[in-house]
Amino acid sequence: MHTVSAADRPGHALAAPGAAALHPHHHRPEGSRLRPWQRTALERFEAGGARDFLAVATPGAGKTTFALTATRRALVARSVRRVVVVVPTQHLKHQWAHAAERLDIHLDPEWTVSYGGLPSDVHGIVVTYQQVAGMPLVFRDLCRNAFVVLDEVHHAGESRSWGDGVRAAFEGAWRRLSLSGTPFRSDQITIPFIRYHGNVAQPDFEYGYGDALGDGRVVRPVYFPRINGRMEWTAPDGQVHEATFQDALTRDLASQRLRTALDVSGQVAADGAGAGACAARAPA
Repeated sequence: MHTVSAADRPGHALAAPGAAALHPHHHRPEGSRLRPWQRTALERFEAGGARDFLAVATPGAGKTTFALTATRRALVARSVRRVVVVVPTQHLKHQWAHAAERLDIHLDPEWTVSYGGLPSDVHGIVVTYQQVAGMPLVFRDLCRNAFVVLDEVHHAGESRSWGDGVRAAFEGAWRRLSLSGTPFRSDQITIPFIRYHGNVAQPDFEYGYGDALGDGRVVRPVYFPRINGRMEWTAPDGQVHEATFQDALTRDLASQRLRTALDVSGQVAADGAGAGACAARAPA
């Protein structure tokens, strides 16, 4: 197994000795293939220059493509030669590796610390938060000056060992790009490399569901269909009632109607005042 020596430095070479070189004009995802939000986020990421960047984008918007484009541009610019992607699950390791291949970035999803070093024939590795937490000091030595992508970074707050492991492993990284599908807060365990206002994480770029819906063809609109029908129930006083949701009723009868519609068994439980159950017929 070939390994990258500790003497390898960012800017010294484009990638590990055995990894295929990336060419600026081959597979240009940074141009027309990027969605507008991805181009804006990429510009902000590259212009900022800070070591830490948190991008929050609604699920399905294309966080992986954004992060891999930033990764590819860093490799092409010779800013970095090692890439480490950290994900919550084993399944996501292979998803990231397959997505990276489309941009000619070769990430090893099968790497383990037993290899003794980073592979020389790939651009980087994909590991889980559990792997990092298990041996953070090993990662610290291997990943110094690496470009680190922390996918679904809010998972690093699920246990103190995961958060402590991420901090110890990647303090020496060249840059850390954190991704999340939703804004999050940390009431007890703060997540490394994230800025907070109180307990709420502060993203450097945010692209919400409303933004994606407004852009069109990014996410699908969510519909909550209204189901109507005719309800029939027996009130506590023994009187039988029948109504749809369009019919005007008193507050008590409207409450009985709603409970009738929601009760799958066709029987409405007694109310807090001890009134009898309303025998119901399922909506038509």
